[in-house]
Order: sequence, then structure tokens, then C-alpha cells
Amino acid sequence: MRFILFFLSLVSATIKNSQVPLCKNCIHYRPYPFTSSMSKCSQFGNKDVVTGEIKYDYADLSRIYEDKCGLEGKYFNESSVSIKAIQIPLNYPLRTSIIVFLYFYLLS
Repeated sequence: MRFILFFLSLVSATIKNSQVPLCKNCIHYRPYPFTSSMSKCSQFGNKDVVTGEIKYDYADLSRIYEDKCGLEGKYFNESSVSIKAIQIPLNYPLRTSIIVFLYFYLLS
């Protein structure tokens, strides 16, 4: 009987954070090719006062800290553009060039 109750509690468990907005659907999200852990958030960052270059914070860190976007996504603004993955065959000779082009095209 205990096993059945334990099993039922596992089955009825809910997914954590399933109701919070996703960074990838936000207008501030700047994707990084091949990995989401390097993606940036253009809502938060620092501007170099000498060169004027802006270094954006990582999106996943912006969602961890409550003084920034936080878990609930305080600064989330839904994007009207959806970014879709395009799979290019490995034997295609211009694969890297196309991926880099698409990356910068989607950012503009």
C-alpha cells in the first residue's frame, strides 16, 4: 500500500516553473548559436564609458536574480517573431557561413 501511495505521488507531481514565461519568447532575448547557456538579455548589462560598448548579462543569470528579471520574468515582453531552428545537413560546405548569417539576420 505504501508503494502505491508513493508511486501515485510521483505521478501527480507537477513540473516546476511551468507557468513562467520563457526567455526565448521575449524581445530582450539574444540567442547564442548552439547553446542557450550563453544567450544574453538585452534588458540588463553594463556600458563601457570609454568605448561605448555594451556587454549584456546572460539570460539565465537575469532570471536567477530577483533584482533583475527574476523567476517570474518581471521585464518579459512577448516577441512577435518566433525563432525556429533550421537543420542544415552536415555535408553542406557552407554550413558554418549560413548559420552565422542566420544568427546575425535574426538579431537585426
